[in-house]
Amino acid sequence: CGNLTWGDNCTETCNCTLSNTDVCEKFNGSCICQSKFKGSLCEIEKDLCEIYTPCREHSDCISTKDHYECQCHQGYRNSPYNSLICEACSGWTYGFNCNTSCNCLIDNTQSCDIVNGNCTCKPGFESINCELDVNECNQSSNPCAGNLQCYNTYGGFLCTEKLVYARVTLNQSDFGMYKNETANSFQQTLQAFLDGYYWIYFRAFVVHNTTEQG
Repeated sequence: CGNLTWGDNCTETCNCTLSNTDVCEKFNGSCICQSKFKGSLCEIEKDLCEIYTPCREHSDCISTKDHYECQCHQGYRNSPYNSLICEACSGWTYGFNCNTSCNCLIDNTQSCDIVNGNCTCKPGFESINCELDVNECNQSSNPCAGNLQCYNTYGGFLCTEKLVYARVTLNQSDFGMYKNETANSFQQTLQAFLDGYYWIYFRAFVVHNTTEQG
């Protein structure tokens, strides 16, 4: 059979778009298309994305008549070194082409979702932007074992022995630098420690004030 016929005694005529066809099968008349065409009769021109499949993962190939580009998915952007490669957002950005900045409080945040910008907080913080401290001491289960006292800190908590105020024996040498202070001034010093100026903890002790009368 010639290029335009097929079947018994070559009596059937090929219906392929000949200019786009490599072969018309002689036994059934089916069309084998050239690489740039498709369809049962090779009548459809492929776009450039189908021909070259140039784009890699995390992207879609967008083509026109004589041009194509790789459009990155949400959370990715084109590499500055190769426009066919899409890189994940970095630098606390997210969304289309990484054009939007994350609203997370960075110091309290473990990660920002590169697609929607949702914040994953570090342990000890909560809320949409991770700006709120979690008070672990107010939770239903006490995080401290035994008789230890829970004290909330920013981003965590401390378990310490319970702090106790003491009545000080005046002029008693065992109290070193506090021996010449009044009971009130010692209590003020201790309160300063408790208010967070210094992380110093005192074990419980009981001392009688020998200067009290009656």
